[in-house]
Amino acid sequence: MKKLIFALLVSTISFSVFAADDAWWKKAGKPYKGTVLQGITENTPPGNFAASVLAKDFEKLTGIKVRLENTSWDAMYDKAIKDMEANSGIYDFVYIEQDIVYSYLDRDFLVNISKELASNPGLVAPGVSLDDFTTFIDYFKNGDGDVFGIPMEAFIKVYLYRKDLFEAADAKAAFRAQYGYGLAPATTFGQWRDNAEFFTGYCAKKGMQCWGTTVQGHTGHPASTYEFLESIAPSFGLYNWGVSKDYHSCVKNGGQLNGGRAKAALNFWTQLLPFAPPEALQSTWSEVGASFAAGRAAQGWVYGENAAWIATDAEKSAVVGKVGVTLPPTAEGVMQQAASGKGYIGYFDGGAYGIPHSSK
Repeated sequence: MKKLIFALLVSTISFSVFAADDAWWKKAGKPYKGTVLQGITENTPPGNFAASVLAKDFEKLTGIKVRLENTSWDAMYDKAIKDMEANSGIYDFVYIEQDIVYSYLDRDFLVNISKELASNPGLVAPGVSLDDFTTFIDYFKNGDGDVFGIPMEAFIKVYLYRKDLFEAADAKAAFRAQYGYGLAPATTFGQWRDNAEFFTGYCAKKGMQCWGTTVQGHTGHPASTYEFLESIAPSFGLYNWGVSKDYHSCVKNGGQLNGGRAKAALNFWTQLLPFAPPEALQSTWSEVGASFAAGRAAQGWVYGENAAWIATDAEKSAVVGKVGVTLPPTAEGVMQQAASGKGYIGYFDGGAYGIPHSSK
């Protein structure tokens, strides 16, 4: 039964369908009033919004309770996978990323949402259509084009920098004296490194707890791999993790992961560590956001989901009004490859909600 009720919840993920007729929601939810749906998601701004706003609005309209557990990325996957492997039915919907969805499909973890919606049209809110999603939803389809996950967030990394530091007159003068050119947000990797080195010293002289750059370098978490392969490497023109279409990573077999672009990207990235906050080697994407919000970095690659609150939420961020946003530096030819569709800047990733077969 809960698999059918999720068809109602699917409609809410567009974030706008509550504007539809309240009477429809009340009628559709009436047979299931009092039912509890248990979900799990990552503790991110979109996940928190789903739990604190959408779930409550959904319950008011339908009488169906939604308990959405917000937790860390690694705990989220650990709990969801163990639940689905054991067929214990703890979770009625789970968070999935494009990186893992095909592993889930291979193990037959997920319900075919397209078929469920087609079989229960009375539970699809007016105006809701899977065809209205961007092509990002294609990452959550099987070979037949059926949908197994409803996108609920997408994230890219942007270049954040501290406008107040970059615009400080004494910083501009000192930078030009030291490096021989003007201080500005970086458009080359060499300039990024110079900025990082400069602001680390500049802030230290002023007694500020601020360093020159962020580094998402947690050594015991996939976050460091993601930063290198999904943010740094593509900026150097190394795409798709350096792996060829026939799944080879070494140059001699058609891959690029040990090639010149990969080596240049790794050299650049690791050379930033002396100019990053001390917590860099324990930082996932969440800690990077927190570090920048606390004023502990002059520049950094920061996920867009964090950039918004860093720039606007004075209750959480100490740098509101001081944040600039621009594109990260790229190697020669990368922008042209991105424009032609042969490459990309950074890594467009995202998450969806899916229904486990184990849901009771």
